[in-house]
Amino acid sequence: MNTIYDWFMAPLEALRLRASRKSLMSKVSGKVLEIGTGTGANLPYFDYSKIEALTLSDLKLSKRARSYVFPEDVEVVYNEAPLEALKVPPSSFDSIVFTLVFCSVDDPLEGLQRVYELLKPGGKIYFIEHVMPDHHHVRKAVNGINPHWRKIASGCNLNRETLETIKEAGFVLEKHSVSLGGALIEGVAVKP
Repeated sequence: MNTIYDWFMAPLEALRLRASRKSLMSKVSGKVLEIGTGTGANLPYFDYSKIEALTLSDLKLSKRARSYVFPEDVEVVYNEAPLEALKVPPSSFDSIVFTLVFCSVDDPLEGLQRVYELLKPGGKIYFIEHVMPDHHHVRKAVNGINPHWRKIASGCNLNRETLETIKEAGFVLEKHSVSLGGALIEGVAVKP
């Protein structure tokens, strides 16, 4: 499965995601939660000298993520459960990372509110998400394709407005950018 996903994503990784990961993940610090660790694509880009503890969370952690060699001084916790089942007190994390996750969450606002709850005041989220493109005609086509795409792509939605949902959950955008015709967003937001 990891190989198929990585092969499928390779063009997008080369086109944009790799550069986005390098830029964002190097800034992550403190006690960190990564939601939707997947194949571990972000792991090589963290600056582990800034990370005290790292919790990797996904419904099923890949062999690649589980076998990643972390520096000895970084505490790593593996969590195979939905985010709502993560047993930690509120305000437990300094940084929370998610990439290409909220397209497939059943209730994105509820999920982002849980992220908000888990983050310390002043803590930051680092995100890369694909969203509904900007262009009117493309938006119409994406809405038409989306029900079929969800069936073949494990519940992935092409038409989410995740940037707006991040703001609705209470986060304040620190910086963000849009690329690939408005279909990809990346950035940092803070919990006030």
